[in-house]
Amino acid sequence: MKTHLNTMFQILAVFTFYAYAAFLAIYFILRLLLWDRLAIVGFIGSFIPWIFLPVFTFPIVSFFLKSKINFIISCCAVLIILGWAHIKYWSPKFLDIANFDSSITVLSMNVGQHLVESEFLNNFILDQKPDIVFLQEVTNQHIQNGWPSLRKTYPYQVHRPLVSEKLVGMGILSRYPILSSKDFKLAEEGLVFQQRAIIKVGDRKIAIYNIHTTYPWFRPQKILFSLTLPIYDYSIRSREIQSLVKLLQEENLPIIAAGDFNMTDQAQDYSYLTKVVIDSFQESGWGFGFTWPAHKNPSGTINLTQPIVRIDYIMHSDELRTHATQVLSKIGSDHLPIITKLFFNRNLSQKLDK
Repeated sequence: MKTHLNTMFQILAVFTFYAYAAFLAIYFILRLLLWDRLAIVGFIGSFIPWIFLPVFTFPIVSFFLKSKINFIISCCAVLIILGWAHIKYWSPKFLDIANFDSSITVLSMNVGQHLVESEFLNNFILDQKPDIVFLQEVTNQHIQNGWPSLRKTYPYQVHRPLVSEKLVGMGILSRYPILSSKDFKLAEEGLVFQQRAIIKVGDRKIAIYNIHTTYPWFRPQKILFSLTLPIYDYSIRSREIQSLVKLLQEENLPIIAAGDFNMTDQAQDYSYLTKVVIDSFQESGWGFGFTWPAHKNPSGTINLTQPIVRIDYIMHSDELRTHATQVLSKIGSDHLPIITKLFFNRNLSQKLDK
C-alpha cells in the first residue's frame, strides 16, 4: 500500500512539474508573439511574479523523488528567477545628488472615494510633507471639508468640478504656483477625466499629469456566433495609454505623470509608456512595490486586503531623476500611496512652454 502511494505521488509530482513547465513555455511563447493582443496573456502577466512561486518548490520535490535531472533543471530555474527579480526589483539605481539641484517631493494616491476621512487624509498629507500631491477618486466632501484647511500649506489647488456627491474626480495640491490647468479625456469612452497643469518651480516650468485610466475587468463578449464569454478586457485603458503616450511625446516641458494607471509593469501598455517617461519606482524603489488592493471596497468582488499588484506610479521625463521612491502604508483606501523625491539635472537647459 505504501509503495502504491509513493508511486502515485511520484506520478502526480512529475505530471505537475511538466504541466507547469508547459504552462510557462506556452505563456512566454504567446507573450513573445502576441503579448497583450491576446487577453489571456495580459491577464496572466498581471500576476507576475506570483506565477513563478511554484518553481521554488520543485527542487525540494525533485530531491525527495531522487530525480537528478529534474533537480538540476529546477535549481537552474530558481537561480534564473532570482537573478531576474534581483535586477528588476531589488537593484535601485544610485543617484549622485551632487549633479542635481532643486529637488521636489511628489506624493500620489488614489484615496478610494469615501474610504478615507477628510481629516485623516489631510493629516497624512501634512505628515509626508510633499511639494505636489496627485489625488485620484477625490469626492466633494474631501474638497469642501478638507481642502480649505490645507490652503496655508498648499495654496495652489485644482480639481475636476464635481456636480454630485456620488461622483469622484481628480485633484492636485501644490506648494508651487499652478500657471494653468485643464481637464480632458484620453479616450471618449474613458470613465475619468485626466488633468494637465503647468507649475513653476523657481525659474522652471513643469508639465504635470494627474492620471486615472479605466480599469480592466471581465466583460461579456461574443466569441463565436452567439457564444458569449467573460473576457479580460483592457481595450479602453490601452486606448487611453496610447493617447497619453502621444501627448507626452509632444510635450516640450519636463514631465511628471502620476496616478492610478490600472496596469502592472508587465503590461504591454507599460512598455509603451516607459519608452517616453521613466518609472520612478523602477528607478529608485526596492521590492515589488505592490499597491492594490489594500481594501476590499470599492471592488467587493475581490475579497483581498493585501496588495498583490503594482498599478500606481509616479513617472517622469529625462530632465528629472528620482531618489528613494517608496510605497507607503495603508491609509484606508484600496490603494497604497506612493512618494518620491525628484531632482533636476543642472546640466540640462530649461525647456520653454509652447
